[in-house]
Amino acid sequence: KDNTSTVSADLASKQASTFLGKPVPDELILKINRVGSYAIWRANVCSAINHFECSRQVSAEIILRCIREPQRTRLVKKIPLAAVRDQGHVAIIKALDASNMNRLEMRAIESDWRGLQQHSGETIPAFADRLEDLAHIKETLTGITVTDAEMSERLADGLTDADAIMAKSVVDPSLKLPYEEFKQGMLGFLESIKANGQFSIM
Repeated sequence: KDNTSTVSADLASKQASTFLGKPVPDELILKINRVGSYAIWRANVCSAINHFECSRQVSAEIILRCIREPQRTRLVKKIPLAAVRDQGHVAIIKALDASNMNRLEMRAIESDWRGLQQHSGETIPAFADRLEDLAHIKETLTGITVTDAEMSERLADGLTDADAIMAKSVVDPSLKLPYEEFKQGMLGFLESIKANGQFSIM
């Protein structure tokens, strides 16, 4: 984040409000209710901040607004103001990581990735959206790119709808196509079958 000039606490608060809105969306509030929930929140909120032009002070304010009391006050007391000025939200994340980020968190994300499955009645695009969101979280946390082949494999392995499984076996049974081509190929196949009235897309 850019920090060529410091901003007042009032201005930082206003800019954070512009980014988050009022009240803060529930999905951005840190809620540690299961193993892996911190890692998911961390990846999502940091990714959002990285797409927002703001100073380091503002980025720190954004993170703090996503943390409920009394945890927020405890964090503020632990982190030197100089660290916030120098590192912005990264200083807050480091403090949170110290108590929340561990091997169990990473294992939970990997388990979610390996076990991701299409829900009953869920369309291929909706399932693919969830897959792509989780891939982004994995990449953000590990710094390792999820390959096209891995994306195709997880999409194929996670399909549970009979129509979708048939589309997979017809379009690319060996999973040689690039991920987007594979996904669009299945959708095209299902649309053609639907148009012919042979069976419906789930």
